[in-house]
Amino acid sequence: MNIIETYEFLDNLAMFSRKNGLEALKHLMDKLGNPHKNLKVVHVAGTNGKGSTATMMANIMIEAGYKTGLFISPFVLEFRERIQLNNLMISEADLCTCAEKVREKIGTVEYGYFEVVTAIAFVYYQMQNCDIVILEVGLGGRLDSTNIIEDTLVNVITLIGMDHVAILGDTIEKIAGEKAGIIKGGTTVIYPLMDKTAEKVIQAKCEQTGSNLIIPDLKELVIEDDKFFRRFSYKNLMFNKKLLGKFQIYNAMCAIESAINLRQYGYEITDTAIENGVNETFFPARIEVLEEKPLTILDGAHNYDGSIALASVIKTLDKDTINILIGTLRTKDHEEMMKVLLPLATNTLIVRPDNKKAEKLEKLKETAQKYCPRVYEFEDYKEAVAFGQELTRKNDVFIICGSLYLASDVRKLFKSN
Repeated sequence: MNIIETYEFLDNLAMFSRKNGLEALKHLMDKLGNPHKNLKVVHVAGTNGKGSTATMMANIMIEAGYKTGLFISPFVLEFRERIQLNNLMISEADLCTCAEKVREKIGTVEYGYFEVVTAIAFVYYQMQNCDIVILEVGLGGRLDSTNIIEDTLVNVITLIGMDHVAILGDTIEKIAGEKAGIIKGGTTVIYPLMDKTAEKVIQAKCEQTGSNLIIPDLKELVIEDDKFFRRFSYKNLMFNKKLLGKFQIYNAMCAIESAINLRQYGYEITDTAIENGVNETFFPARIEVLEEKPLTILDGAHNYDGSIALASVIKTLDKDTINILIGTLRTKDHEEMMKVLLPLATNTLIVRPDNKKAEKLEKLKETAQKYCPRVYEFEDYKEAVAFGQELTRKNDVFIICGSLYLASDVRKLFKSN
């Protein structure tokens, strides 16, 4: 297959095939020679922050000199972002080669998109003989395609909140139970104590499997920059990170604890590697500054907890005029996001993301008007961005959020200009 045929192959797959559980995927991996069984893995689950945490962890290992695979979901600009090696996307040639190997073994079984992409990643990482792979869960944990991994070095579970409730459950307990499904016997589990209810579920799973739960120690944390939360120290290590927001400190603490615990497996990870790995981590569309004047921030926040994190940053900006462009999918609770963000807005711009799951404008407008008196609506994101830029003066702030699909399109637009 060439790259066009490869993308057509992937695009024609159903998104999920959950009816098969993990057994069908295990059968496929068996036909591929079980490449996943040769990998040393750090497995990362959670509702918010897992992508940032996984990326920090990968950067630490790269700084330490290890050949490091990183599997993340979803991508922002290009599919190949999902499968990385030492901060480089999988090449088109390698993607085609690995996808062809997987397609040849599929047969008549109907596999889902996430299962096939995960299989491609495992084939690639074995082919590259990685020293370690940082594996981000796509959805949930227990039935996620990445959970065919039987042995992990460290499991990380980041902030747990209400998201994907139709699939994972409608309570924190149920969602935490799905996330905790990645915990295997005798491993180390790292969870930042953010929710007592979730902690009880995770603690119970650790006791059941004989795993060791580590909660980052807030007594060891000193925050030195209380505006953008870039500068902090933890366990006498000093950090000045690129990622904005207090929540990124908690993500960093999980990555730091992961690195410390990997030392017991013979990985030589210096304090300097940990500091540099965290400091140099950049993650697109995670409170990303697109322009300085006027300050334009892009964020992929698409649920309540993500909106809380974004709002906490907005409140530190000390701006009189805040313009917020928001577009969501109908699979998300847009009111949960809007009630957090829009009371902070001077003007709200609503738009339908360029996606078949985009929420209807009339629904977005009806909800937005509850929380902000000035609401403008747009069918096209380019028109919405252009209007927002006209509306935003040099000392104002322009926030774009609500969907990773919207964030991807807007980021491409800014980069092309």
